[in-house]
Amino acid sequence: MILKIIAVADARSHATETRAEEIRHKLIWIIGTTTILLGLLALVVGQRISKMGASMTAAMCGEGRFEVVLPGVG
Repeated sequence: MILKIIAVADARSHATETRAEEIRHKLIWIIGTTTILLGLLALVVGQRISKMGASMTAAMCGEGRFEVVLPGVG
């Protein structure tokens, strides 16, 4: 009787460990993919912001680029 209970407990323990390992692997992939995607998004947003700042600076420094519309000026 006790051996049967121990065998069932061992089987449940093994199944639980296997499921936990599967969940760990999925979480690692999800976190890694999310990190890469957020990094790429940060690069795109950063490039857009720097291009906007560079064009505003060029317009304010009088390089003759009068087609640049400054925010707040119209």
